[in-house]
Amino acid sequence: MTQKIPAPGAQIDDHSFIGAGRFEPPSYAFSPVTTRALRSFTDVGPLSKVTTLIAPPGYGKTVLMTQLYKLALDRGAVCFWIGIDDRASDLPMLLAAMEHAIGLDQIGDVTPIIRDPRGNIPDRIDRLVALLNRQAGETVFFLDNLNGCTDPALALLLDALVFRTSPSFRLIMSSTIPIPFDIARARIEMKLRRITAAELGFDQHATAAILESAGLTALTEDTIAAVVEKTEGWPAAIRLVQLIMTGESDPEQGLESFSGADSDFAAMLSRRLMATFDADLVRFLYDIAELRGFSAELAAAATGDARAGEWIRYLVERNVLIVPLDRSRTWYRFHGLFRQFLLAEAERVQAPDRRLAVIAAAAAWLDQRGDLAYALELALTAPVISQVSSILERIAHPMVRDRGELATFVGCVERARLLGVDLGVDTLLWYTWALVFTRQYEEAVVALNLLAERIEREIPGAPRNHALWGRHRMMQIMVNFHLDRLTAVREESPGWLHDFPDANPFEYAAIAGGFGIASAVVHDFPAARDALRLSNASIIRSRSDYGRAWVATVGVTIDLLQGDPAEADRQLRDVEQRVRTNLGDGASIVSVLTLAEARVAADLGRFSDAMSLVTFGMERGVNDGILDTTWFGIDVAVESASLGTGPFTLAELYSFAHRYSRRLPLLLDLALIRQWLREGKTAEALERAEAAGIWVKPGSFQALAPMVTPMEQSAACLAGIDLLTATGNLKDAGALLDEETKRATETGRRREQVELHLMQAAIKIRSDNQDAAVRALARAITIAARRQLVRPFVQQRGLVTQLIDATPMKRFGLTLDTDVTFFNTICTMLGASPQVLKPKVDEDEAFPVDPPTPREIELLQLLDSGLDNTQIAARLSLSVPTVKWHLYNIYSKLG
Repeated sequence: MTQKIPAPGAQIDDHSFIGAGRFEPPSYAFSPVTTRALRSFTDVGPLSKVTTLIAPPGYGKTVLMTQLYKLALDRGAVCFWIGIDDRASDLPMLLAAMEHAIGLDQIGDVTPIIRDPRGNIPDRIDRLVALLNRQAGETVFFLDNLNGCTDPALALLLDALVFRTSPSFRLIMSSTIPIPFDIARARIEMKLRRITAAELGFDQHATAAILESAGLTALTEDTIAAVVEKTEGWPAAIRLVQLIMTGESDPEQGLESFSGADSDFAAMLSRRLMATFDADLVRFLYDIAELRGFSAELAAAATGDARAGEWIRYLVERNVLIVPLDRSRTWYRFHGLFRQFLLAEAERVQAPDRRLAVIAAAAAWLDQRGDLAYALELALTAPVISQVSSILERIAHPMVRDRGELATFVGCVERARLLGVDLGVDTLLWYTWALVFTRQYEEAVVALNLLAERIEREIPGAPRNHALWGRHRMMQIMVNFHLDRLTAVREESPGWLHDFPDANPFEYAAIAGGFGIASAVVHDFPAARDALRLSNASIIRSRSDYGRAWVATVGVTIDLLQGDPAEADRQLRDVEQRVRTNLGDGASIVSVLTLAEARVAADLGRFSDAMSLVTFGMERGVNDGILDTTWFGIDVAVESASLGTGPFTLAELYSFAHRYSRRLPLLLDLALIRQWLREGKTAEALERAEAAGIWVKPGSFQALAPMVTPMEQSAACLAGIDLLTATGNLKDAGALLDEETKRATETGRRREQVELHLMQAAIKIRSDNQDAAVRALARAITIAARRQLVRPFVQQRGLVTQLIDATPMKRFGLTLDTDVTFFNTICTMLGASPQVLKPKVDEDEAFPVDPPTPREIELLQLLDSGLDNTQIAARLSLSVPTVKWHLYNIYSKLG
């Protein structure tokens, strides 16, 4: 299906942050000459899939791009132009410009307390590519001066535009530096055209055309050749030579004074050009050099020069390295090399007070006309302190909330702070918000303190339920949540929810959801579910699929932390299809749900599905999610990472974990300790346990410090029980197990109860108490059955199989159909079956010993092949103690 993209430049506001000239090529006052580079395009037919123009400044890249733009339009293509400068240094800003150009609204209707206002970058790229691919006919995108975007993630966008767009899409890019995309792959897969400085340089034909267009028609071929030789075909230098020769009474004689050996040839030529100008014009040029772009009105207001319009017309008519930025030729800029020269000369000769006065006047004029971004840029450059404070206060909301220019806004505020600017309430509020969404949480705490001080000055003695304090308190809760300061979240959230029941539904749902997760992490599940109900009730009012998905994530997190994957699975089924249909697979919330879905699948025993989901969603889920959803993905991947059979290494998992607070790396440590014990890597597990602070030589468990969360304390206890059991300290293991079982029962943690009963079964077997071990396994099955919690039984495969194979079915005491069905599921997954009671036989017909079980036969075969206990354990996915237990039984049968 094709879709009509809005006309290029639709709904563009020349006074917006993007400014004039961003979405259309320059409208030159002269007719660009036909160069050999242009002829190479007109002679070969259709444009290549990808064309790059890479050369230093002054080689006419933008001029050629403008000619190619007209060529493509004449051939019936739909063309889009993005002119880039250092204001678009980060990828979100460049994406915003591209989305604006094609009419794609990337922000949507959600508040950034739930969603990053920049949007998810891969998601935005997906949507951009999808819309371009739906366009009928040839579409050509021009990206001029890509060197202005220094974001390392630029390659992500360019690779998508190059390799994921339809054959009818064309991409033409210019830059002064290499462009970051997969050039080697592009050479193989498509038609790639690369234009370099050698092709962009002017030959004698183009040079003659330039000189003749300026009225220099009487020059000899030798003179033209001399111009090419002295300038080495550099278009900017040829243009300067042409301007100087035009002002000479004897152009050819004037040329002889140029040696071409000057260390800064462009500056030397510029200086010669300036010498031909009226002194008032020179002063005018120095005055406006600081202006990135200018109009006659702006120049007059900034300089106070009534002749500003006259000077600009003079420069345009003589084509003095000035570039019109719009079709109406209202806005202009100087050629980059000429502006660099003017800035350097102005700094050398201009009085500082004059520079400050001009910039301040320009900023004031722009401010009055609503071009706040440009006004702020100039006010910071001057600097003009009073203007900076006022403009920041008015630009904060649109810059952060509407346009997602987080890095740019943070940079502006930090420059303002260094200048001693008194920042307003809105500035500090959105500054904090931008810091949170760029994961600069510690800096956000500092910003919150500044905001509190400012509010106190603004409304001294105002009650805590005042609207301004409400915004501060909300941000404080969000910052504490992202910093994993869950005690503070639990202390502050109820008061805010009580004081602001009529808050924005998204904000209310987000705070209630954060409170719910914080409560679940500290094992206060009644409070967690109360908070979830509040979050649900609020988000329903928004009618937002994104908001509903966020609240569903909260509910699934609570269910998984409590140990109910069956309920979590039901919630995911309710929301996932709706989210994927309405928001698309690329939506950031989908990647977050994917990691939760992976943990659900693993807990339900769908291990292949779980690994596929983790492989697909880990990177984006880590980037877009929260600590606990990231933990779900990491937890699923630990076993395969340890065994070297999965999509991620342990180093990669730790890299993911360290993007969050210290709780996540510690949980990974504790999970890895238990995994290594299951693999029989006791020495490695003990070493990691010592480093984690839960094991003290010669062999005792040490609880974590009280300030860590109950979730960490519980995980440490489970690891401690495994360590004590593996090292033969069954008494201490049993005591610790009893304490933790009591806590798990009191707090309603079903998953831990199942694991603890399985651990108890292992201890009882080691203590030669098989009846107690069977009872412990039966209790684990009974608790897990209603929740379909399969994974702990698979993780303890050797123990569970051993007990089932050696125990008649009736001794498990399972009476409910749910329990029996779940038991049969476990047996099927593990390949186990209860012992069948044999009828009594006469003594002289009986075997002298019990026959070996299939597992014992398998173990004997491995032993006979020369494997040791550790190797057998690894081969059969058993622990070393379990292998020893089997051998003990075999030796007992053999007498």
